[in-house]
Amino acid sequence: MILQQPQQFQFDAEPQVSHPKYRDQEIYEDLTDIPDDESKIKIDFYVDRPPTPEYKPIPKGVDVTTQIESYEPDLFDYKLEVEPVLQVLVGRSIEQARMELYEESEAIELRQHKARFEKKRNAELMTTQRMEAAYIRRKDERERRILQHQLYQESLKLSQQKFISRQLSKNTLRGVKNRILNDLENLGLLRNDHLMELQLNSLPWFINRIQSNSLRDHHHHEQFIKLLDEVQLPIQGEHSRYYQIEINRRNVILAERERVRIEIEERKKRKAEIKRRRAIKEKREVQRSALYNNTLSKAEAAASIFTVNIFEDIAEIGIKGVVLPFDLFLLIAETLDLIVGSELDQLDEQIISTIWMDILHHKVQQFVLNLNPQLQQLIQDGLLKMDEDLFHFEKFIKQQLIEQILEQLPFWANQSSQKKAQKIRPIILHKLWRGLLDIYFKSVNYKEPALKTEPKLKTEEQVPQDQDPAAEPKQPTLENLKSEVQEEYVKPEITQHDLDMVEARKKIQINYPQGQRDVNAIVNLLIPFYLSEEQQQEQQQKQQQEQIQEPEKPVGKWDFDPKTIDIYDGDQPLIQEGQKSEADTLFTYQFQEPVQVNDQRAIEFSRMQIYQFIREKLESFMNVPEYSNLQYQNEKTEIPNVPIYDYEV
Repeated sequence: MILQQPQQFQFDAEPQVSHPKYRDQEIYEDLTDIPDDESKIKIDFYVDRPPTPEYKPIPKGVDVTTQIESYEPDLFDYKLEVEPVLQVLVGRSIEQARMELYEESEAIELRQHKARFEKKRNAELMTTQRMEAAYIRRKDERERRILQHQLYQESLKLSQQKFISRQLSKNTLRGVKNRILNDLENLGLLRNDHLMELQLNSLPWFINRIQSNSLRDHHHHEQFIKLLDEVQLPIQGEHSRYYQIEINRRNVILAERERVRIEIEERKKRKAEIKRRRAIKEKREVQRSALYNNTLSKAEAAASIFTVNIFEDIAEIGIKGVVLPFDLFLLIAETLDLIVGSELDQLDEQIISTIWMDILHHKVQQFVLNLNPQLQQLIQDGLLKMDEDLFHFEKFIKQQLIEQILEQLPFWANQSSQKKAQKIRPIILHKLWRGLLDIYFKSVNYKEPALKTEPKLKTEEQVPQDQDPAAEPKQPTLENLKSEVQEEYVKPEITQHDLDMVEARKKIQINYPQGQRDVNAIVNLLIPFYLSEEQQQEQQQKQQQEQIQEPEKPVGKWDFDPKTIDIYDGDQPLIQEGQKSEADTLFTYQFQEPVQVNDQRAIEFSRMQIYQFIREKLESFMNVPEYSNLQYQNEKTEIPNVPIYDYEV
């Protein structure tokens, strides 16, 4: 499609270009390279054509007849002669058709190019016209706004002039009217006799009459309110009294109902609690009688704490022994700590070793220690190193291993032993442990060390004086290595004390219990003591005062004493107040279930024997206090929700 010829616009004046980039350039440009009319130009095509035939002149004369034999070559062959002519005709026709086709395609391309050019030119023309129109609009808008601003300034100036003139006139004429009226009134020209009479005579009377009427109405209103109060207040008070009486009556009924409901619920709870406690009491009585018949009644007396089995805090099933809150080691450490006091300097390693050797040789059949399972690997590694090379172990490893064991926390397997160890001075515990571990890691099984593959290098000081230090060192021989090893290893001399320590080591047994065991009951073995007459009288007076001061039980509460039913309470004291008698007997028991035992007689007996033993060892070189002056701390361990049984021994 060919676009129409665009409309030509003519401008009266040369347009102004608004963009600064094109202000100094000419808008129009003359086109000098005008193209020719390409429709009249033919393209020269070079096409292959057949070769030009040989020229044969036309013979002269008239040929009437010509006889040509079949064997002669000059015979006219139609097919042979017509084919070149036909090729020329057909080729020329095809060539002409192809030329026409080329021309038609070129004409089509030319028209398309012309249409594109026209379209582009029209678009550029439209853009130019749009830019020109925008420039004209901006110019008109600028002029319009300038004119509008000028008009606004003129109107503002005019309004300011008007305002100033109006203010001047107002200031000039202000008060003129009042002054003129006042002057006229003063001259008597504007006087109104009726108004003056009204103001002087009628108006005061009217005001006084209104005031008196309002006072009278107010007085009547007050009298009426007073009359109503005289009638209504007694009625209202009587109504409030009866209303309060009804409220109190209803509250009493509701309180009585609530009290009855609470009593019924408390009665039900009390019955259920009594049934539950009776069942528990029956069960506990069976267990209590079984404990007494099977265990406590079959107790056997023992002469020494060192020869019996000691169970820490909880009894072993089927094994006869005594149950103490902590083991024999802590009993010895506790007594030694109280005896030594501030004289720690006199307690040396030799005394500690003598105490342990005497205990292990003459007192105990087996010394049992229950330690934390975390120490098991460390102690077993030390025993393995001792078996591998005893000489190297005693020279380099033994003391370091003992110090490493003492630094481990927690140290004990039982919690009660751990708490008891915290109340003993650490220096006492460390001295006892060093002495005991020194015996435990003692052996006489010395083995000659194997030949080392790495020879010992000699320093410059070891080089003989007659030998040149710069000279090459000699290669060590097998004989030299053997002699060096023999010089380093010297088998220690085994004494009788060493053999005694080895024998004592066999009685030390270290256990590593895993976890805490469940306890079925707590058994308090109570010890009766004699009381003086004065203390008995004081105790009876206290009991009478408590009975007198005991308050009445409120309604809705239990009407029985919970202490009469044994559930989880062991309110009786472990040792009753009074004069203590010396504990001279130790009983061993064989429990059939795991129980916790608070046997104060066994503790007193153990402390007394340990005190006598340590006193024999220390009284020769230090002052040992009397047993009654030692301040032991008695502790009673309890477990929640575990039944407690008290037995008098």
